[in-house]
Amino acid sequence: NTGLPKEAVSAMNANGIELESPYTLSLVAVVLGNLISNVPAVMLLLQLEPITSTTTGYALAVASTFSGNLILMGSIANLIVAEQAKRCGLELGFREFARYGIVTTVLSILLLMGWIALMS
Repeated sequence: NTGLPKEAVSAMNANGIELESPYTLSLVAVVLGNLISNVPAVMLLLQLEPITSTTTGYALAVASTFSGNLILMGSIANLIVAEQAKRCGLELGFREFARYGIVTTVLSILLLMGWIALMS
């Protein structure tokens, strides 16, 4: 309702960063997925930039899924696992999760970027 997302997209476009690019859309999905969670991020992105190609649709789906691996709060599933681990006497904290999650997410997104390049 604030218009801020559309203003952000306009500012990106003015600087030559186009959300319709599967590369840009993937990176924005990762960032937004960790700021507001991946499902609301996808809903917002789809309102701002309709999917116009199969590659872009797959890129958004994969990137938004991988984004949940970045940090502990990146996905509700991560929090559920951490809570279950705690019940078993194992502590899965933010730092420990990020140590593996960041590497996993970066490698996954790099693979996605390679796939996008092959599909283009």
